[in-house]
Amino acid sequence: MDRRTPPPATVPRRLRALAAPLALATGAALFSGSALTGCSSSTKSTTSSASSSAASAARSALSSIAASAGTQAASAASSALSAAASAGSSVIASAQSQAASAFASATGGVNATQNVSLGAAVTTSDGKLQVPVTVTNNGSGSASYIIQVAFKNASGALQDTTVLTVGPVAAGQTGTGTAVSHLALSGAITPSVETALRY
Repeated sequence: MDRRTPPPATVPRRLRALAAPLALATGAALFSGSALTGCSSSTKSTTSSASSSAASAARSALSSIAASAGTQAASAASSALSAAASAGSSVIASAQSQAASAFASATGGVNATQNVSLGAAVTTSDGKLQVPVTVTNNGSGSASYIIQVAFKNASGALQDTTVLTVGPVAAGQTGTGTAVSHLALSGAITPSVETALRY
């Protein structure tokens, strides 16, 4: 019987021949995967950085727009308040001028502030204050009265003023009238008798 044994190195050589390319292929695949992974990570990082920069720029732009809008709104409000204050001052100046003229025409008048009383003020539909005025004639003869009513805020600052005439009022009798502010007034406003003359 021929009992020849195949050369023991034949199979190992083939395995080694196959193993080398396999190892190279595996190494290449791993390198390629690593390279792709690194590239993907870099791309994501770049995209994330770009998105973050864009979001930051957008927030900055919105903040700038909001600040600009706020400044313009504040400026407009300030202008409106200045215009209102100017208009109010003009009305008050005109009312005071009218009061001075009215009192100047009351020749021979005597102080009658103590004979005048005011009722509770009410606000009209257009925001003005309306105050009932009562005059008591303690004299011996008929008389008329010129009365200036002032409207002041809680700090005592004049907000408006008006003048009215009541009478003639018979001796020992009372007469009534109504003082109405020229301006629409709000807040804590107190009306008071500024001056009153009996003539």
